[in-house]
Parts: sequence; C-alpha cells; structure tokens
Amino acid sequence: MRIQRDLAIGLTVAATFIASTMVAYAQTPTASPNWQFGLAAQIFGGVAVAIVIAAIVILFLTSSTPGESFIYRMRPTFFFWLGITYTLLLLLGAIVYNISYTGTQPYLIGGVMPVAVPWFGALGAVTISLEGVFTWSESRWNPDYNYWHCGRPVFGAVLGAVSFYLFVLIVMTAGTTPSFLGPVGTGQPLSPATPSKDFIVYYVVAFLVGYREETFRELIRRVTDLILKPGTQAATSAQITFKEGDDVKSEIKFADTAANAQAKVTIEILNSGGASLSNPVVTVKELDAASKDVFKITKNDATGRSDLKSNESSTVEITFTPTKAGKYSAVLSVAGANLAMPATITIAGSATG
Repeated sequence: MRIQRDLAIGLTVAATFIASTMVAYAQTPTASPNWQFGLAAQIFGGVAVAIVIAAIVILFLTSSTPGESFIYRMRPTFFFWLGITYTLLLLLGAIVYNISYTGTQPYLIGGVMPVAVPWFGALGAVTISLEGVFTWSESRWNPDYNYWHCGRPVFGAVLGAVSFYLFVLIVMTAGTTPSFLGPVGTGQPLSPATPSKDFIVYYVVAFLVGYREETFRELIRRVTDLILKPGTQAATSAQITFKEGDDVKSEIKFADTAANAQAKVTIEILNSGGASLSNPVVTVKELDAASKDVFKITKNDATGRSDLKSNESSTVEITFTPTKAGKYSAVLSVAGANLAMPATITIAGSATG
C-alpha cells in the first residue's frame, strides 16, 4: 500500500512537471509565433496529464479490498476535493488557452465546433457534481453515484460536444446558418468580422447540457422528430418559409448600396406547415452595433393578424439605409404563439462610399 501511495505521489509530481513544461514551451517566442502551436502544445500536455491521472486511479483501484472497490467506499469529502480539483484544472486550461491564443475568434475544431464548447460541457458537469456533494449529507450519501461523480467532466464534455451539433442542426432547420460556418476544411469563420457574442449561445447550451442531462435528452428528442418524422411535423405544426418572388430564400441579401441611399426588398412569409400560425409577429434585429437602425420593416402584413393559415402568406417590406461604407447584418424573425422556436433568416447588406 505504501509503495502504491509513493508511486501515486511521484506520478502527480510528473503530471505537474509535464503541464508546466508544455505551458512554458508554448509561450516560448522561438518555438513558434503560430497560435495553433500553442494550442497543440496545450492539448499534448493535457493528454499527458490525463494519462498520468488515469495511472493514479488504477493504482488506487488495485489497493481496494476484495468485493468492494475503492471508488464505492469513498464519501462526500473525497468527491468535494475531486470536484474542486476538476474545477481548478478546467480554470487552469482556460487561463493557458487565453494567454497563448492571440487570434480574434475561437479556434474551430474540424472547422465547425468552437474549442470552448466541450470545456463548458465539462464545467457544467463538474458544477452539478459539486452541487450534489453540497446537497446530500454524509448520512444520506448514496455510494451508487460515486462512479457518476468520477466521470462527470468526461461525459459532460462529450454531451456538450454532441449537443452543439444537435443545436446547430435545429437552428439550421429554422432557416438560419450560423455565421461562423465557413467553407468546409478551412477551420476559419465565414467572416473575420464574426462577433464573439455569436458563440455565447453555444457555450451556454453546452454548459446546460453538462449540468442537466434532461436538456440533452430534449435536444435528442427534437432532432429525432426533425430527421425521422418530417412528414408528421409538417402535418401538425406551422412552418415558415421565406420567399422573394418565386424563390425560396435562405438569406436576404441587398445589392451594394451607396451610403445615405436606400434600398428595399419585399419578402413573402409563407406558412408551409399543416397548421395555422397563431398570432404571428415579425421583427428585425441587428447583429452588431454598427447595424443598428440600418434595416427597418416599413410594411408588415403579418404582425397583428390572429393567425396565418396553412399555405397562406403575408408580406413584409424591409429597407436598407446605410449611413457609411461597410458591411451590415441583421436577422428577420417570425414568432408565433404555437411556434416552438422563432423562424429566422439573416439579412446582409454592403454600403459603398
């Protein structure tokens, strides 16, 4: 038992050494000016530390008494310090990433998922684990959940990553493509001007899924309905399609317009579902401060109606009035009393000097 304890202490020191070495090397100017190198170094160091920690766990497991594992015998105090350790490691990883990263936008894993998504999933999982420790006293502690507490950050990261793709799929079926999804394989956002706030909702979703597993099950249910039951959904619910003339639109794009001039488009809002849309409301909201009051709805035949029946449409007129040269963006949103999520479509316009 003493030999195993000494080995565990030695491995812990080794893990600390590996982590500090990789962080220091990632910050060395001669190593590489490229921020991807710093990230790779951190990932390598993290994997190395994870392997060492796994070895420590195995050493503890080999010291268990016959018929009862070490993990099963642990009490709330152990899991409190385990949760605190998980939290400190996650915060350390965030600090290292922010110090080493010099870009303006998050790195996208596979060109799609922000690297912070699984991090927030793991953080949410550790948070609910600590809450369980605080809530259940020693006398009411159920050791059947001990393995659940040990594996929380790993499963939280996995659930957060999967929920990101599920949420993006739901958003895209509503007619909006996230602005950071650039050309396949580039690993870069569609536009360098993509505001950082565009990623916040995905971080929140990952945290909530890690914190509350029922949220993940709800996302699974919704995506299953979208993919496997498209006919049933269309027959029993309202569904919004945006059209300009005879063309179905996935984006409303104004032609280049001179500063202080005005352009306008008329968009047809069609209820292509099998049920009426109750109390429709159409709004436009800018995506950044520069686009404030640039896009306006000057004619709105949808808002104020009691309903928009199946296969019925109404129109909205949108004006684009830029005050100076640049690129502007907004979102046109259609909400309804019986619409689970507002249907949205992006609006884009460029102004010339």
